[in-house]
Amino acid sequence: MFAEVKHFQWTDVEDDTTAPDFPTLLEMYVTSPGHCAVLRYEVAVTTIEELTRRLNSHPCIAGHGQVVVARFDRQSVESFLRSAVAQVSADSWEELEHSLGRFGRSEFNMTGAYWSPDPWGAPPA
Repeated sequence: MFAEVKHFQWTDVEDDTTAPDFPTLLEMYVTSPGHCAVLRYEVAVTTIEELTRRLNSHPCIAGHGQVVVARFDRQSVESFLRSAVAQVSADSWEELEHSLGRFGRSEFNMTGAYWSPDPWGAPPA
């Protein structure tokens, strides 16, 4: 069983000419050919500069579910994710969902512990 991206929804991107504030949230909808189920994954898209700012207030950052870009290019991010997701295969839908979790937080795993620290959370006092 293989995965494929059905479509993307950017929450903070209105056009291709203006970079959003980082991190920005990309919703990626994934299916498997021949299946009607579609899963939503939340992907944090960010830059090295934004990660550096976060590292100033956190000693470590987990990279799970984050795409780091040198400069914002919506089409490049989408192309990268389409290609990476297309390489994922598993024996069952559940295993496929688990494997795709490295790209983003699944709609079935909306715990606050997915990102550590939460890229949208306030820095510690």
